[in-house]
Amino acid sequence: MKPDRYLPVAPTCRLSEIRSAVFLALLACSVYGCAVPVSHSQFSIPAGPGKEGDFASTKDLRIAGLASEAMNYSKRGRFFEAENRLRQADYLAPGNERIAYSLAVAMNQNGQSEDAKQMVEGLLRRKPNDPNLLAALADIEFSLGEPQDARARLKASFAQFREAGNAQQAARLARSISNLAFIEGNEQEALCYSHEAWTLGQNSEQLAWHVRLLVALNLFTEAKETAGGAIAKNKALGRSAPVQIAVALAKVGLGDFEGASESAEIAVDLIPEAPEMGSEISTVAWLIGKRLDKAPAAPGSEEVEEERVEMVLGFRGREPHELITWPPALREQLAAVPPLQ
Repeated sequence: MKPDRYLPVAPTCRLSEIRSAVFLALLACSVYGCAVPVSHSQFSIPAGPGKEGDFASTKDLRIAGLASEAMNYSKRGRFFEAENRLRQADYLAPGNERIAYSLAVAMNQNGQSEDAKQMVEGLLRRKPNDPNLLAALADIEFSLGEPQDARARLKASFAQFREAGNAQQAARLARSISNLAFIEGNEQEALCYSHEAWTLGQNSEQLAWHVRLLVALNLFTEAKETAGGAIAKNKALGRSAPVQIAVALAKVGLGDFEGASESAEIAVDLIPEAPEMGSEISTVAWLIGKRLDKAPAAPGSEEVEEERVEMVLGFRGREPHELITWPPALREQLAAVPPLQ
C-alpha cells in the first residue's frame, strides 16, 4: 500500500443521529433536491397575446434568487440559512406551493417538525395524492417518531411514482422504505424493497446499497454474486467506489481477505469520485491490509502508520452509522484497534 493514499478524509455530515441518518439522507437526495426552482425561467411571466418573449418582474427574480440560494445552502448542510431564504421567498409569494413545500422541508431539517407537518398537511388538502408531498410528510413523521405512518406514506408515494413510470424516483423511495424496515428489524420487507430499488434504479448507488444490505443480513455469497453479475453485464458499475467497497465487505464476510483487499484498493483509487466515503473506504482498506500484512515494517514507516491509525480512530470515534452494513469480523477488528500512546 502507498502511504499517501490513506490520508484522512472529512467524515460525512449527518442530519441527526443514526435514527435518521440513513433514511433522511436518501430521502433528501431523492425528493428535496428538486423542491426549489433551479432557474429564473420557472418564474417568467408570459408577455401576453400578440407579444414576443417573456419577462419577469423584479419581485419574481428576487423570489427565484432566494429559492436558488436556499438550494445551495441546503446542499452544503446549512439548513438554517436555507430556511431563512425560503421564509423571505414565502413572504414575497405566500401562495406559491412549491416554496411552501421547500420551506416545510427546511423547517423539518431544523427540528421544527410539528410546524412543518402542519404546513405539508395544508398543502395535501389541496393535492391529497401528490407523491412528493406524501414523501415529505413521511420524512416529517419519521422525525416525530411515527415510523408506521411514515412507512404508509412512503409506500403510497412509491406506488404512484412506479405507476407513473418514474423509475428513478420510485427506486429512491423504495430504498427509503427498505432502510426504514431494516432499522425496525423487518428484514424480509427491507430485502424486498431493496431488491425493488436496485431493479428499478440499475445504477451504482442502488447496487452498492443492495449489496451492503445483503452483507448486513449476513448473506455474503448472495452479496458477492449480485455485484459480480451486475458488473459482468455493465462494467461501468465496477468503476464505482461505493460498489467496490460493498464488494470488499462481502468478501470479508466470506473470509476472502485477498479478494477484499483488491476491491478495497480499487475503491481507494476512486475516492476522488466519492469523497464523502473517503474516511470509511480508507478505514476498511487499512483494516483489511492489517489482516494480510505479515512483512516487517519498513524503516521510517512508523509516522505514516501512526497517521493511518489516527484516521481509523477518528472514523470510529464518530460512531459511524455505516457500521450496520459491515460484516461482524470487520466491526470487531475496528473495535479492537488500540488507542495511540
